[in-house]
Amino acid sequence: MMSAIASGLIAALGTLLILDACRRPSLERLLRRHAPDVVEEHPGVSSVLAIRLGGSPADLAVLGLTDVDHVNRRVIGIAIGFVVPLVVLGLGAGAGFEVSPITGLLVFVSSVVLGVSWPERRLVSRATAARSALRASLSAYLDLVAIQLAGGAGMDTAFTAASRLGTGPAFVSIAAALEERRVTRVPMWSVFAELGERLEVTELSDLASSVKLGGEHGARLTASLVARARAMRHRQMSEVEAKANASTERMGLPMVAIFIGFLVLLGYPAVDLINNGFA
Repeated sequence: MMSAIASGLIAALGTLLILDACRRPSLERLLRRHAPDVVEEHPGVSSVLAIRLGGSPADLAVLGLTDVDHVNRRVIGIAIGFVVPLVVLGLGAGAGFEVSPITGLLVFVSSVVLGVSWPERRLVSRATAARSALRASLSAYLDLVAIQLAGGAGMDTAFTAASRLGTGPAFVSIAAALEERRVTRVPMWSVFAELGERLEVTELSDLASSVKLGGEHGARLTASLVARARAMRHRQMSEVEAKANASTERMGLPMVAIFIGFLVLLGYPAVDLINNGFA
C-alpha cells in the first residue's frame, strides 16, 4: 500500500513538472529571462528549473536550442527515471517475482541517475558533433571568401556574398550574424569574435583576428584565409583518422572475447572429464 501511494505521489509530481515546463511562458517571464540585471524576488518553478537544469549556453547556441527546450528534456528524463523503475517493479511484484529491497533500490537509483544525466550527456555529444560540422563548413566558407577577394571584391562584399553560397552550419550562422551587422553597423571582425565566443569555436575567434589585421594594416587577407582553410582541413582529416584508428582498435575487443569464449567452450568438457575420471 505504501509503495503504491509513493508511486502515485512521484508520478503526480513528475506530471506537474512536465506541465509547468511545457506551459507557454508569460510576457513577464520572457522579459525577466532576457534581462539578467533584473532581480527576481519570488522565482517560480520554471525559473528555478531553468537555473538548476539549464545546459551550457554555448552548447544550446550551437544547436539552435533554448533553455526551455533543454529543461523540458531534462524534466521528462527525470520523470521517466522516477516512473519507469516503479512501474517495472510493480509489474514484477504483481507477476509473482520477488525482488529484494536492495535490488529494487539499486534499480531505482540507477534509473533516476540515468534519467538525470542522459539529456545533459546527449546535449554535449550533439554539440560536439555540431561544432565539428561547423568547422568543416567554415573551411569551405573561407575558400569561397578567398575566391571573392581574389576576384576583386571588397571585404564586406566577399564575406557577405560567400555566406549566401552555402547551406552548412557555418554559412547559416555567419549569414545571420552579417545580416544583423548590416543593421547595427559594428566592425566586421567583432561579428566573428562574438560568434566564436558565443558558440565556443576558436576558429571563428582566430578568423576575427585575421579580419581585424587585414582591415587595419592591409595584410594579405586572401593568402591568410587560404592558409587557414588548408590548416583546418588538415586538422579535420587528422581527427577523422584518429577516430577511425580508435574504432579499429575497439573492434578487436569483441574478437578477443569470442576467442576466449571459444577456448572455454572447448576446454570445459575436457576439464569435466578429467574431474570425473579422478573422482
